[in-house]
Amino acid sequence: MTYGITGNTQKDALWEPAARLVHRLRADGLDFCLHEDVAAGLQARGLVEGAVCAQHRTADLTGDADLILSFGGDGTLLLSAHEVDTAGTPILGVNIGR
Repeated sequence: MTYGITGNTQKDALWEPAARLVHRLRADGLDFCLHEDVAAGLQARGLVEGAVCAQHRTADLTGDADLILSFGGDGTLLLSAHEVDTAGTPILGVNIGR
């Protein structure tokens, strides 16, 4: 199982939970990939090592992930569903909004 991580990069509330998830997945030896914008943001904020972000970065979550974790609100979840389109990759919405 490969977990895909995406989210609303305009929300400050994204970064800490996404970084904790990355660290947890790595500690547990689980496969994951990061949407390229999330990877860049985590690296720029110093929350995840650059080498880890580079190794797990992807532009195609639906092709690389078995389950997508989408951090944001309703709009982010809808955007993730639009990106999945007909691929059928399951999405778990993680609400970081109001």
